[in-house]
Amino acid sequence: MATFEELVEECLLNLEGFSADQGIYGTLTNSITSTDTTFLVDGAIVTADQSGFSTGLIEIDEELVNTRYINTTTGQFSQVLRGFRSSEAVAHDAGTIVRNNPKFPRVALKRAINDTIKQLHPHILAVKKTEITISGSQVQYDLPEDANGVISVQIEELGASKRWVDLKAWRFDSTGASNSTTGKVIDIPGGIAGRKVQVVYTVLPATLESGNQFTLSGLPEWTRELVVMGACWRVASFVESGNLISGNIDRALAGQQTNLAKYFLGMYSQLLSEGEARQRLEFPVRRHLVY
Repeated sequence: MATFEELVEECLLNLEGFSADQGIYGTLTNSITSTDTTFLVDGAIVTADQSGFSTGLIEIDEELVNTRYINTTTGQFSQVLRGFRSSEAVAHDAGTIVRNNPKFPRVALKRAINDTIKQLHPHILAVKKTEITISGSQVQYDLPEDANGVISVQIEELGASKRWVDLKAWRFDSTGASNSTTGKVIDIPGGIAGRKVQVVYTVLPATLESGNQFTLSGLPEWTRELVVMGACWRVASFVESGNLISGNIDRALAGQQTNLAKYFLGMYSQLLSEGEARQRLEFPVRRHLVY
């Protein structure tokens, strides 16, 4: 299972794989606090051909900083503005990766990943299940608060088989009754007390935070590549394609004149279409009576 940070690395692998100029990396020589405005970077020495670090935008792990001066002999950064471009100024340990002038900042990729996750609904569904036990003459039952829609309702068959069979009549109410504790209810008329009902319902995909597993989004694992392609498309859209086109992508696309954003949009659109078809097979429309 992929973590949020591993999704970011997948995005970087895709984006930088098509970029003509690769990033310049170093590591912090010493740990720094969230307020330090001076720090040392191993690998920041500027070489004779000026190929080392430069002033301006610097990325420390996921924090963006703006530095006005670099001692090209010692690798000392000074006059640093922390928490740049709405990133969070935090403490960093010695050995933390430092990247010079990142075209695709990690903080931007995390936002793009979460934006993609949010926009997948209702094309790709985040699905959960819950069980209800029929109780006497009760008709209305609470569903979990995060229920956004109902895909199917099945009841446990009487007898030894215990199979799940489609329930012929039910109604989902997202506005809820006055006595509902969650605001989401399902009406099941004429049930036999003690029988179990299984409800497959949809929820809005959840955005991710640092350290989260991708599965916490509620999306199936197979949507991982779809989310990565969508995030790459969003980030690449803000970068001039003329600076990113390389021989690799030209060959991959058989010489077509295109740019990076269009490439990732094409991949995203194809995977989205395939995903919708897959979910139609996995969750076919089941007809039922609504009373």
